[in-house]
Amino acid sequence: RYGVFETFLDEREKRLEEIAVRMGRNYASLEDEAQVGVYHFGDEESDRELVYAIFLDSIRKKVTVVFRGTTTALDLKQDLRAIPKAIENPIKGMKGISANVRVHLGFYEYLFANERKKQEQITEDSIRKVDQDKTLSEVERNQLRERLLQQKTQVKRHLEDWETEFGESIESKYDLIMNQAIAILKENPGFKLYITGHSLGGALA
Repeated sequence: RYGVFETFLDEREKRLEEIAVRMGRNYASLEDEAQVGVYHFGDEESDRELVYAIFLDSIRKKVTVVFRGTTTALDLKQDLRAIPKAIENPIKGMKGISANVRVHLGFYEYLFANERKKQEQITEDSIRKVDQDKTLSEVERNQLRERLLQQKTQVKRHLEDWETEFGESIESKYDLIMNQAIAILKENPGFKLYITGHSLGGALA
């Protein structure tokens, strides 16, 4: 799952060497000054939700949010949920613009589903599978249940920590990603924000 990002970091070395040559500077000194790398990597539930990374490139003054393409069965399910969902148009006040627009339901849910409710559903589904697994002993079943409940508590704490850091309510994956990206932009005035992805990731972008 890290292959794409490892490739990115390999390319970083080549870019720094090329930039150093153009600037007439020593590559090592340029590398010391440069900040290029992954600031956030959201893959805690990589088989149950979208996966993203946020990169900082101080050479090109860019902050880039990257979404993973279709990989899991759930990704494919979301791709196929091509049901139009009406949402409020963010530019509805402009002349000739309708009050609502329609978007792809599957992509919308990936970004805007309530994080707490989603994690509760993930935990309930996982516990149900554990309870139905006839190959497990009662001890193993109880251990897995306990581990799943601990994971849910940990996710809740992470959300609360993010809310404390950002001073904002984190209701969805969109809220989390944008607050993370905005925090990096505030620390790096003049940088531009780029949002991209492949396949499903392109639609989320």
